[in-house]
Amino acid sequence: YAVGKEIVKSLNEYTIRQELKEKFSQNEHIA
Repeated sequence: YAVGKEIVKSLNEYTIRQELKEKFSQNEHIA
C-alpha cells in the first residue's frame, strides 16, 4: 500500500531528525 510507504517514510524522517537533534545537543555540551 502507498499509505504504508508514506508512514514508513515519515517515520524514517522523524527518526533521522531525532538523531540529528541528539547529536546537535551532544555537540552543544562539548562546546
